[in-house]
Amino acid sequence: MGRWIVIPLMTFVAAAIQVALLAMLPVFGAHAGLVLLLVVAVAIFVGPEWAAVAGFMGGLMLDILGVLPLGLTALSFTLVGFVVGEVVQRMDRTPDFGFQLALVVGASVVGELIVLGLVLTLGQGMRGVTPITIVVTAVYNCLLAAIFLRPLGRVLATRGRGAM
Repeated sequence: MGRWIVIPLMTFVAAAIQVALLAMLPVFGAHAGLVLLLVVAVAIFVGPEWAAVAGFMGGLMLDILGVLPLGLTALSFTLVGFVVGEVVQRMDRTPDFGFQLALVVGASVVGELIVLGLVLTLGQGMRGVTPITIVVTAVYNCLLAAIFLRPLGRVLATRGRGAM
């Protein structure tokens, strides 16, 4: 199967699992971000363009199923996916696993801060986002990445890196 099928399908499944299962497992008010993890995996193993596509699709699915104004998560995940993909693309090789985990943590923090900035700009209030929930989300996502990043990498890497 090509990227046009695999990445949207994986994005849909990640959004469904995040909303249906992981939303029921908050830790200090923070929820795991399986969609963001997938976006970072696509950025690492496929490239920035596909990461932006996955970020937009996954973020839009979460916006439709969630409580944030439509498009905020989509915009945040699109930006994060593209930037992480650009960082990785400028490296000579696929980053080692420790750096991949650091990318997940950084993407989690930046993604949460982008959404927070957007909701505050729109006058929507903090929406339960605190420095503690940002840190806990980043740690939660790092733990998920430790489990799922390598298998995602194997699936995505067989599709090759590069442009759309």
